[in-house]
Amino acid sequence: MLVELTDAGLRRVDAAMTELLQVEASILDVLPAADRSRLAALLRVVVGPFEG
Repeated sequence: MLVELTDAGLRRVDAAMTELLQVEASILDVLPAADRSRLAALLRVVVGPFEG
């Protein structure tokens, strides 16, 4: 079965993703660059087993 988003659905997903990225950026902005790098490295370790 093939499922596709309507144009309106795609616009909603795009808007939600844009908002999510803005919220994530504002959360991470409080961390110094070194802490953001350390967090990114730790998240790669945690998420790594679940990626392709």
